[in-house]
Amino acid sequence: MHRFFPIVLVVMVLLPIGPSSAQERRGSGRARGESRTSRVVPEPRHGDPRRQSRPESLSGGERRVRESQKGFPRSGARREALRPSLQQHGAVGARAQRRDSQTKEECRRIFSTVQQGLSSGTISSFSGQMAPQVYMNLRGGESGYYSASQAHYVLEGYFKSRKLVNLNFSTIGESEARPYATGSAVFVQRGIREIAQVYVLLGRSGDRWIITQINIY
Repeated sequence: MHRFFPIVLVVMVLLPIGPSSAQERRGSGRARGESRTSRVVPEPRHGDPRRQSRPESLSGGERRVRESQKGFPRSGARREALRPSLQQHGAVGARAQRRDSQTKEECRRIFSTVQQGLSSGTISSFSGQMAPQVYMNLRGGESGYYSASQAHYVLEGYFKSRKLVNLNFSTIGESEARPYATGSAVFVQRGIREIAQVYVLLGRSGDRWIITQINIY
């Protein structure tokens, strides 16, 4: 028994050493962890280049747009600045509509005069509205370009042998460049009833419309 006493004594001496060392190691580990997590990054001082923001990178188009917007009025002020321009555009549009309406009215009046003149055989009622050079193509009659006075006499001679019973312009093309009217007509020649088509074309001469073509086919 005396032989085992030193061994027991050694074991009793060594037992506290293990746990104490482990606790010390855990404590030291926590201390190191706390020191790592509680490390404070110093704030940059005034004038530190790290605090200065980088200039915004803009494309060439975005830069030009921003430069063009400098000094331009915003929101309500912008609408007030644009209002005179919008009013001007509105006035221009109104004048264009009035001019277009007057053009259509003038062309319809000419077509109505031609219809009545051909129906009654009074060519003089619209001969003053013929162009200096009128193209005519008359079925069973003359064809070609004629002056206004020649066209007048050609049409008078054409309707001496033909009686126009009915003429109705059923289609009116209100083109800005070349207004036209076309419709069916009924002739009586030597007791024979004939149906034909009448086509009248207008052209612009200065500030007025004139008759440039008459076809009966």
